[in-house]
Amino acid sequence: MTAKTPQPGPKVYTMEKTLPCNLDAERLVLGSVLKNPARLESLALEPADFDLEKHRSIFRAMVDLANDNESIDFATVGSKLRERGELEAEGVSYLISLTDHLPDILSLDSHVRILRDKHLRRLGIAAGQNLMNKCLLDGPSAAEILIEHGAAVELISQKGIGRTRRIRRIEDLPHIETIGSAEIEWDVEGLVPRGTVVLLTGEAGAGKSTFACALAYAVSKGKSFLGRKTSERPVLALDAENPAVAVLERFRRLGIVTDENFRVWGQWCGEDPPAVGGAVVLEWVARCEVKPIVIVDSFIRFHPGAENDATETQKYMAQYRKLAAAGATVIIIHHTGKAENAQDYRGSSDIKASVDIGYKLTQLGDGSRLDFMELRAFKQRISVTPHLHVRYQDGGFTTDEQGGLTATKTVTERLTDLIKANPGITVREFEALAAQRDLGRNRAREFMATRVENGMISRKTEGRTFLHYWGGVGGDVNPQEGLN
Repeated sequence: MTAKTPQPGPKVYTMEKTLPCNLDAERLVLGSVLKNPARLESLALEPADFDLEKHRSIFRAMVDLANDNESIDFATVGSKLRERGELEAEGVSYLISLTDHLPDILSLDSHVRILRDKHLRRLGIAAGQNLMNKCLLDGPSAAEILIEHGAAVELISQKGIGRTRRIRRIEDLPHIETIGSAEIEWDVEGLVPRGTVVLLTGEAGAGKSTFACALAYAVSKGKSFLGRKTSERPVLALDAENPAVAVLERFRRLGIVTDENFRVWGQWCGEDPPAVGGAVVLEWVARCEVKPIVIVDSFIRFHPGAENDATETQKYMAQYRKLAAAGATVIIIHHTGKAENAQDYRGSSDIKASVDIGYKLTQLGDGSRLDFMELRAFKQRISVTPHLHVRYQDGGFTTDEQGGLTATKTVTERLTDLIKANPGITVREFEALAAQRDLGRNRAREFMATRVENGMISRKTEGRTFLHYWGGVGGDVNPQEGLN
């Protein structure tokens, strides 16, 4: 029997080049600080941004001296390095050489970008080698390894986005008056404050996605919405809820055409939309001169954990706060629940606690088509219009403020009026009347069952038929009075 020729194992790739670095830029930055120590405060750098260990030690010593309000020069930096046993054989002479023939440079921004870019490349290489090593060994499953690698790469990506000078002392805290204005700026006047997290809830089919898209598209064009001024800004809709055909049908009704100012990322793109707080979105927001609106459809589709778990939800909502802090406005589409304490939104109370504005959109019709709606604010960190009646018609929205909508009662109010006007009516008759008035059979059935259970509607038996009475009379009486 002929022995089989052993098969070669997987090829291991070795580095043929040194790790990315730019020692000239490192020396130039350090020398510039030695010549003008005040420049240190404007540098958004960390010791790890320097590849050469000697340069890391020098920069770390400079930062520590600045934190202690000590001067930064050849002697003080050399002394700090000597204390730590980090002063090499060449001593202070190397520090002096950093400033030899150094030209006066107006700005170090480009050199800072070089150092940060090289640092991120080194981190990326290390993550890639770590991935390769784990895949070559028998250990965790491939899926577990790749998930861990993805998280590591995500952290590296976020590390490189929008890093600014660190606050090293309480005295360095900026005055809030220099950062923002006390005057509220609006994406949609009176409804959507700029740079906030807005929650839009409602039952399935209430028209939440249609309303949010119509609002955002109006903003992307700088056109009025519900008769209110908007400020033109880019829009990104992240949609993990709807198929392409549903989105296209909605856009056709609303007259929406995607362009550079209105973009949609759905699962039909061939790749799932990214996490809202992920590097792709944060990097785009950072690049936008005019900060955008980001629509999330829907909350639960992007939530990586359980919506009722407070700890998981706190972590999840933190990414929305981070996006708002970067200047974006976030509109999150979410569902209501069936429980009494979930009428405004479903899930942990940390959802409401984490948003700035919360709206509930309620259908006033039978729910089979979009028509009359009620928009009610149930959370306001910034004062907004608390209540609006809205009509959807011919691909657009109008309000009673615009004179296009007569005063409208909610479905519950109209069902209450209906049963008051028909004392002794049976459930089947009540459902038929409700259907005739576009209030919906199912809503009528649920209304009747809930009110009977709560004792708000009395019930009397005649043979095998249950007759129902509002307050036992049917007139304009207190529903809690006259119950049988």
